[in-house]
Amino acid sequence: MDAAKLVCKLAEVFGDRVIVRSQYHIQIVDATKGYHDIWVSKIGYVKFKAAGDRKTHEDVDLNFIVNNVRSQVKTSIEKMQEMLDVAKFMNQCEKRATTIGSAIFTDAGFKNGQAKIAAILVDGNNIDAKSRIIQAANNTAAEYEAVVLGLSMHPLLTVYNDNQSMVNTCQNVRVKWLPRTNNKAADTIGNLRK
Repeated sequence: MDAAKLVCKLAEVFGDRVIVRSQYHIQIVDATKGYHDIWVSKIGYVKFKAAGDRKTHEDVDLNFIVNNVRSQVKTSIEKMQEMLDVAKFMNQCEKRATTIGSAIFTDAGFKNGQAKIAAILVDGNNIDAKSRIIQAANNTAAEYEAVVLGLSMHPLLTVYNDNQSMVNTCQNVRVKWLPRTNNKAADTIGNLRK
């Protein structure tokens, strides 16, 4: 397909989210993931790589690109689920605040070398939550980084984590183990999709 025609067709579907980087490189902005990349050769051969994906799809057409970009956009149901997850997290934190007073809860989710770490500081009626996406070698390393994040949030509070082997090897006396069932707030924010 001719690059100019492809740009026009993409603009009909995605509007000003389409960016022309060169006569052979087109991008579509994804507000949450970055840029979808499209390359068109001089003879009209089209390649596509979705934002956040490592795989480049060869010899694709307009429908393939449109369907892949649309499939990456969160639906209203997914957005509602995220809001429910946040409400669930807040409810868990409020329950924890009334039972334990002040502490920091940490957790991590790990997959394919990437982790989402979370630390929740509960101090009376105040709740502070931090979450980051990091690179990690394994789940234990991800849990350790979540604890480091937690330790940075308050100089005196105890930091809790549900990975017993990591806690046992940790040299910091402020780090304590607690069962996963008592760490639901950190687990929830550590696994939020947004």
